[in-house]
Amino acid sequence: MSENQGFLQASLSKFLQGRTSWRAIHEKAVGEIDIEKLLALVHASEAALYIRWHEPSGLFPSEPEVTEMKSACEDLLTIKVRKLGWPDFRE
Repeated sequence: MSENQGFLQASLSKFLQGRTSWRAIHEKAVGEIDIEKLLALVHASEAALYIRWHEPSGLFPSEPEVTEMKSACEDLLTIKVRKLGWPDFRE
């Protein structure tokens, strides 16, 4: 297992155990400058958002959180394009 895979697994493990939120993982991704760690954090943030989005209906995100989650997804796409060199399909 590579260092990045371990980092990704550790981040997701903390999220799944309820010790961190998707917001905390997202904030780390937004502030990360190391490209190797950034990719792992982007993946961890996407996974955490996906899991949060698909929680049982009684725990579904509130409207303000949904708006925040959509904004976080836009942030991640911007990071992928500008920092990681992914193609921008929005153009």
